[in-house]
Amino acid sequence: MASIALSQYLSMNPSIVQNKRILELGSGVGLLGITISKLGAAYVTMSEYGSEEGVVDGPIIKSYNRDDKRLIPSALLTNLQFNANLNHQQENISIQLIDWYDYLSEEKISLPCSITYDLIVGSDLINWEDDIEALIATLQYYMKSQETKVLLSSQIQNRKGLPLFLKRLQEIFPKVETEEFYVQHYETHPILLIKISL
Repeated sequence: MASIALSQYLSMNPSIVQNKRILELGSGVGLLGITISKLGAAYVTMSEYGSEEGVVDGPIIKSYNRDDKRLIPSALLTNLQFNANLNHQQENISIQLIDWYDYLSEEKISLPCSITYDLIVGSDLINWEDDIEALIATLQYYMKSQETKVLLSSQIQNRKGLPLFLKRLQEIFPKVETEEFYVQHYETHPILLIKISL
């Protein structure tokens, strides 16, 4: 729902993305990134965490500095590429594997980032509190310029990690604004828009 809401919001405000270089975190099936591409973005990097092979069952890896393990989702990156191709958006879209936990490690300086993005977007990125620090580290890494902005959307209901995420954002970033938004013709559940800038 948050992806649909942010897609609608940007469709009503296309100047936010037109001629901009965009990074989407947690692209899922690619609805938001493909919409942004169709709205006239100069370049869109859609990213996900998962197996690059498109296998049915991904391996399990141990999380950084934690005792628990995470299952690598299967075929998300392949599916993103398929959906971009299906929508004839392969020319200004790239698909990239991004694991937020990489940005918590000391080796993050060697991670690739050849593009300075104008805007970072994402929808429903935080459900639980576990991923908050990794997501914030990823945002900090890609906000290389004072001009880079962040626009996130999240469902408000049933998002246990959202209050702590908002608190941590306000502690780290100088400018964090929130605004409630509703999917057109579906005003049952509010969506929170989160705008971040340096």
